[in-house]
Amino acid sequence: MAVAASCPGCGAGLEYRHGAVVVICAHCDAAAARSDRGVESLGKVVDLVPTSSPLDLGLRGAVAGAGFELVGHVQLQHGKGGVWDEWFAAFDDGRWGWLAEAEGRLWLTFPEEGFEHPSHALAKPGARITINDGEYTVRERGRARHRGARGQLPCRFTPGAEYDFIDAVGEGRLVATIDYGDLRAAADSGASVVFVGREVTLGNLGLAGRAPVERSAPKVRAERLSCPNCNGNLELRTPDQTQRIGCPYCGALLDVTESGSAQKIALLGRPPALALPLGAVGEFFGGSFTVVGWLERIVEAEGVRYPWEEFLLHDRERGFRWLVLANGHWSYVEPASSADVEYHQHGDSAQFEGQAYKIYTQGRAKVERVLGECFWKVEPGEETQTRDFIAPPRMLSWEADHDEESWSLGTYVTGKEVARAFHVASAETPTVGVAPHQPFVHKSIYALYALLVAALVIIWVVANFTAPHKTAFHATYTVPTAASVETPLVIFSDSFVLARQHNVEVTLGAPALQNSWISVQADLVREEDGRIETFSAPLEYYRGNDGGESWSEGSRSSRTFLPAGTGGRYLFRLDLGYGAQTTSDRSLMVTVREGVPHPNQLVTALLLGGLLPLLVGIWHYYFHQRRWADSEFSGQDDE
Repeated sequence: MAVAASCPGCGAGLEYRHGAVVVICAHCDAAAARSDRGVESLGKVVDLVPTSSPLDLGLRGAVAGAGFELVGHVQLQHGKGGVWDEWFAAFDDGRWGWLAEAEGRLWLTFPEEGFEHPSHALAKPGARITINDGEYTVRERGRARHRGARGQLPCRFTPGAEYDFIDAVGEGRLVATIDYGDLRAAADSGASVVFVGREVTLGNLGLAGRAPVERSAPKVRAERLSCPNCNGNLELRTPDQTQRIGCPYCGALLDVTESGSAQKIALLGRPPALALPLGAVGEFFGGSFTVVGWLERIVEAEGVRYPWEEFLLHDRERGFRWLVLANGHWSYVEPASSADVEYHQHGDSAQFEGQAYKIYTQGRAKVERVLGECFWKVEPGEETQTRDFIAPPRMLSWEADHDEESWSLGTYVTGKEVARAFHVASAETPTVGVAPHQPFVHKSIYALYALLVAALVIIWVVANFTAPHKTAFHATYTVPTAASVETPLVIFSDSFVLARQHNVEVTLGAPALQNSWISVQADLVREEDGRIETFSAPLEYYRGNDGGESWSEGSRSSRTFLPAGTGGRYLFRLDLGYGAQTTSDRSLMVTVREGVPHPNQLVTALLLGGLLPLLVGIWHYYFHQRRWADSEFSGQDDE
């Protein structure tokens, strides 16, 4: 049911729907609140900062079959700078909730009653809290300011009012927010309220495929300023979100005031030449990014400084991202939802979207220098605790201070890729050592070798089944009982024919051999020219019984492969020596087959084909050792 009223600021007609308490007047921008005493003005709202949101007033969607309409829009300013959007969602079943939007992610929450929550001072990042039997981890403890709004709002909205809040996450993308006096609880009342819900997607809301809404650009702060230290001209590429500027001419760190002027905070030293100049534009990771800022940060360990550079990128649709440069190695860094990270404090690993990451390093990172724009109030010497986990080519990074913890995901990229994307040759920097998450690019050789092994085995199996396996000669010889090692026996076989270019398999067998041995020295003689191929084939077989358990060793037969030779007629000369026999059967069988594939051919091919993978494997091991050389957790297995 709608309630009609007049704006206390300009007298324009207002309509309160969906149980709204505040309506933003479309004519004079006054926040008009209704109460038992009538309608009062809470002040005028400022213009909203344009964002790449796909949401808009009047948009309808559905969650789990429950329809809703977006009837209000609030923009909040973070205490450290930057803004985020929250949308008042009025459901057809009478419920209402807030759809928060930041860094391309959406959180839908509803008010929760009767929850005993910790004080803002005690709710430190990493602390565990319980809401309705659900476990949550505090991600951020911060302060926000009411900035701008439009449409219908369910609670009081006082422009410029500040309030404290904490954000927490739970398993299964659960989220919770506790506001200690805000637009949803009356900013000046000191009351607090709890909102519980989960992270959602446009698809979950029935809005899949929504593109960013084109909005008319509001009046913004000046896009050009002068440095108060050197009078240099400063061009702002994200004027409505810039909180601090590092002068690229003198290195002064400047604070951007509400009036649009700049005040010097500190002088951070002479600006260096950048591998990516401010203002460079590149098509990268699906976005059109502009380099708007640069930071130099360091970690000190045992008196050694480890510096790196962070280039702040901005894309109209994606918002802010980073390119990090360390020892000539580049990483593209984007925010990671802490709801997707499984990590226990002081643990040596983390899980993100089902992938395991091993800890590589930890320390305290400090800001040394700043150039260009920053969307938060960066301070000289600003420190955060850091931990990096790797699963090449990705690095999962955790940062925390006393008020906030956050996760980001870095992907290794080459200097050539960065230079090509931004059309800046200086971005192709020489590298030093192996980066923590640098992938070993030659790992594909292992898969290729596996395919080669499979192909060779298949070829050998097919060749074995299709080969002639032709029996060229077979004979059984009975050895006189007088033959022994002292009185060897010489046997000449009948002649037989062998074809050309066929492997020859010679099988010798003594099926009745028992607890003895036979030594055979064989000569395969080509009758036409007396050419000889010599080989030996010892046979031995023993068996017995120890303590009721039978055993045996040796073999009653042997196979010898001879290479393909010249075709013609052949015969065998066999020199035999016998050990003591326990049986009367002293027969020896000789079988010659041609066209039999030799397993050694397969083994030789595998060994030759494996030389390159072996060399790559040695290189890979050395690469792995270099990767972990600078880590206090060296020896971890990452690949």
